[in-house]
Amino acid sequence: MYIYVVIKFHIMSFESIILMKKKRERLKKKIRIYYYMDESGTPEFYGKRNKLLLSKIDSSPLLIIGLVSILNRKEIYREIEDFKKNILLDENLKDIYSLHQPGWFLHAKNDHPKVRELFFNFHGI
Repeated sequence: MYIYVVIKFHIMSFESIILMKKKRERLKKKIRIYYYMDESGTPEFYGKRNKLLLSKIDSSPLLIIGLVSILNRKEIYREIEDFKKNILLDENLKDIYSLHQPGWFLHAKNDHPKVRELFFNFHGI
């Protein structure tokens, strides 16, 4: 009985060494996951003196939080930059004033509806 326990211990140790080696190999790869979060709406429902802010015209009755996890952020960045360049070169969008302003960037709230639609249908991501 004692010999069996010793042999079993050695077998388990050998298996644990293999598992530790595999774990070390995975850690060497350093897989990075990037998270991007954004919100839409306002998190405040009540103002001073417990006044309900939802009754105001400019307040949003919804709070939406989005999260995207990405493994290949450089590739996605390149695809979005290419998408922006194609928008600026698109003949159908040349009359949109905001696209040709210095420092223009994609933003759902500020973009022209045509640009917003193109981005929502963008399958590069």
